[in-house]
Amino acid sequence: MDDDHSGSIDRKETTGFMMEDMHMRGSDRTRREHAFHGDDDAITVDDLWEAWFESDERAWTTEQVLNWIVNEVNLPMYADRFTELKIDGTALPRLAVHNSTFMTNQLGIKSSVHRQKLRLNALDVVLFGHRDPSSKGKDIALALLLLLLTSVLILYAKQRRRARLQVTELSQKLKELKNMENEFDSVQKKWHEERSRRSTADGGVSQIEVDNLRIQLEEAERRLEENCVGGVPLALQPLLRKTCEVEMAFLEKQKQECVKEMRDAIELVDRLQKKQTSVLSSLKLATGASSSSDQVDSKIFALKSRMDKIQVLTRDTQERWLQIESLCGFPVFYIN
Repeated sequence: MDDDHSGSIDRKETTGFMMEDMHMRGSDRTRREHAFHGDDDAITVDDLWEAWFESDERAWTTEQVLNWIVNEVNLPMYADRFTELKIDGTALPRLAVHNSTFMTNQLGIKSSVHRQKLRLNALDVVLFGHRDPSSKGKDIALALLLLLLTSVLILYAKQRRRARLQVTELSQKLKELKNMENEFDSVQKKWHEERSRRSTADGGVSQIEVDNLRIQLEEAERRLEENCVGGVPLALQPLLRKTCEVEMAFLEKQKQECVKEMRDAIELVDRLQKKQTSVLSSLKLATGASSSSDQVDSKIFALKSRMDKIQVLTRDTQERWLQIESLCGFPVFYIN
């Protein structure tokens, strides 16, 4: 390992030894380099011996060495010989020596491939310490878990941004619905005000106004009689009023249903707005669950279209009945 014969081993020499002699790459090499050097950039022979005498591997029993030979080095054919010679942890440096006669003469390992395999594994344990194979599996599982967690966090952050965007869109939809409700109420209020101005209050009317109204009513009845041929004009009044009442009641029912749907939609949007800000909802989005907000657009569009139609129909109907009143000269419907 000490290529420059300086009496110490630096990190570059350690890395070169692991790559060229022990054929180690990646995380295995990094872990062993850290175990070998720690915070010390230069390791001497004395440091090596001191670390070895203090290591847990030197205190291995024969049973532990046998377990290592059979399950990690994968040379179970020599287990009986190790048991016979009672090889324990103190013999590991002898196994790590290159061209050791100990393996050939005492252990009876004739295969050069087996000797090389045993030597490299013993060298790994002596220099860098033993690593439980199960810990490698745990490291792999931990790495996979970390990768999965990172992916989930990235996806979660992405979906949180999407959720915030949806909250903004839902807020806009909520504002739009409330504006529609206010507009709807405003149209009705204007109509009631207009109709009230056309109507005569029951109380607080002066005698002059009563006389004027009586004259206007008589004149209207006269015009109606002149315009009708062979009929009874007064009999037409209840029929017109009933027709107006039925038509306006139908429009009122449509309006109330529309208002109810509009308020239900406002509550739905408000619930979705609160729901989208929750962590659980973001996690559902991150795992691919569909969002109910996708259904809101079509519902609002259909509701707005229906409200517009009702407003137009109501306005046309009201204007039509006002014209009928003007032509007939008597009131047809009243404001409640």
